[in-house]
Amino acid sequence: MRKLLVDYLCLKYENRILIRDKDSILKIDDYYNIFPENNFIVYYYTNKANFRIMYEEEIKNASIKIVVIVANNDYVPYDIETAFYNIDLGLSNLFPKVDSKVLKKSKVDLDLFSIAYSNIYDRFSTLEETENFLDFKVFTQANAIKYIENIESELRNKLGNEDIDYRFWLDISRIKGKTEYIAAKCNVKIDLSFIDYEFSKFINNEFNFMSGIVSKSTPLLVNKVMDFVFADKSKNVLIILDGMSVCDFYVISEGFEDISYNLQFMYAMIPTTTAISRQSLLTGKLPAELSHPFDLSQEQNGFKQKALEIGYTKNEIEYLRGYDSTASIHSKCIAIILNDIDDTVHNQLNARRGMYQDVREFTATRKLQNLINDLLVKGFNVYLTSDHGNTLCEGVGVSRKHGVEVETKSNRMIVYKDFVIDSQISEKLKLKKYPGYYLDKSYNYYICDVGFSMDIEGKKIMTHGGISVDEIIIPFVKIGEKNE
Repeated sequence: MRKLLVDYLCLKYENRILIRDKDSILKIDDYYNIFPENNFIVYYYTNKANFRIMYEEEIKNASIKIVVIVANNDYVPYDIETAFYNIDLGLSNLFPKVDSKVLKKSKVDLDLFSIAYSNIYDRFSTLEETENFLDFKVFTQANAIKYIENIESELRNKLGNEDIDYRFWLDISRIKGKTEYIAAKCNVKIDLSFIDYEFSKFINNEFNFMSGIVSKSTPLLVNKVMDFVFADKSKNVLIILDGMSVCDFYVISEGFEDISYNLQFMYAMIPTTTAISRQSLLTGKLPAELSHPFDLSQEQNGFKQKALEIGYTKNEIEYLRGYDSTASIHSKCIAIILNDIDDTVHNQLNARRGMYQDVREFTATRKLQNLINDLLVKGFNVYLTSDHGNTLCEGVGVSRKHGVEVETKSNRMIVYKDFVIDSQISEKLKLKKYPGYYLDKSYNYYICDVGFSMDIEGKKIMTHGGISVDEIIIPFVKIGEKNE
C-alpha cells in the first residue's frame, strides 16, 4: 500500500503536492510516514486564515519539498491551489475496479487488499462481486506470504539505517505486530527474530536514558501513564488488558466496528512481568522505587496513592477487576484490570496461531466492547493499554527453583540477590545478564536470549518476561478518537 501511495501521489517526481484525502486514507496504519521517508514536510489545511499566514511566512518561498493535506473538501484559495500539484486521494481513485462503498464498510486491511487487487483484470460491476472478492481473495496464504516477504525486506532495510532511536522502534513494533497478526490469521509461519536481536542491542545501550525523554503524544514508558491519563482530573478510566501485545490488539480491533480509537505505542518495564511493569504503570513509579517490586501485594494501594497525589479525592478513586464491577456514581479515576489475554498466553498450546484464534474468540464475546461503550455512555474518557506483551519461545529445559521468588508465570527471567549465576547454567538456559535499568541494583537480573524460555526442552510456548519487541513495546489506545 505504501508503494502504491508513493506512486499515485507522485512523491518521486513532484516537490509541491496538495492532497485532498477524501476517505482519510492517510490516517490508516500511519501511512503519513511515506512523506518524511521521501523528504517531504507535511502541512495540514484545517483553517483558512491560519493557513494563509503559514503559507505566506513558511511555505510560499521555501525551497523544501512540501505536502499539504486537505480534508473534507475544504475550499482552498486559487493562488495556493495553483501553486501545488493537486491530487484527489480516495478509495475509488486507488481501486477503481471495485465498489469503494463496500471497501469503506469492510475495514479490510489495505496492504493485503492492494496485493490481491493487483491480480484483478476485470471491473466488478456489483456489490456482491466486490463482497465475494473481499471474503475469499484477500486474506489468503499466497497474499500473506507476499506481504511478509515485502515487509521482511523493508524491515531489513530499515535496520540498516544509522538513525535508530526509541521512535524508530515504536514504528517497528507497529509493522511487526501487524505482520505477526496477518501471518497468524492466514496460518503462515513467520520468523522475524532478526529484529529482536537488533532490538536487544538497543535496549542494553539506550533504555536507561528513556526516563528523561518527554513525549506529548503518548506516555513513552509505562510509569508515565498515570500522569498522562489522569492529569486533567476529569472522568477517566484506564483499562489494562494484562499481557496484550500489539499483535493481539490488531486481532481485538477486528471487533471495534462501532468504536473509534487512536493507536499509539509505549515501552513496558523490564523484566516484562506483571508485578514489575503493571505496578510501575499504576503507581507512576520506577521499579526501584517500589516497596514490593516482585509481587502485587501493594499494587492497589500504590494506584490509589498516586491518584491522590494527582489530585483526586478518596471517594473518586476505584481499582476494579473484571467486567462486572460497577463503579460508584462518584468515581472519576478508575483502573480496571482484565486478565483474559494473559490467561490465554499461559494456557496456550498452539503458539501464535492459537493465540490469534483464542483472542478472536475473546473478541467475539464483545465483553470488552460492551464495557468500553458502557463507560463512554457514562461520560468517561477511556484508555486501553497493557503492562507487557507476549512472544513465541522454544523451551531450553526446566530450571530448578532458584533465585528470588517473583510473582509471575513467566520462565524467561531469573532474579538473584547477592549472587552471580554459574556460567554453565547460564549457557545451558540461554541466560544473559541484564543491566537492571530502573531496578534495584542490589539484585542481579538474568533474561533468556531471543526466542528461548526455561520450559520443557523443544516445546513451543507463548510467554513473556524477556526482551523482545513483542514483549516490551505495547499498545496505548485512546478510545473515541481516530488516528491522526
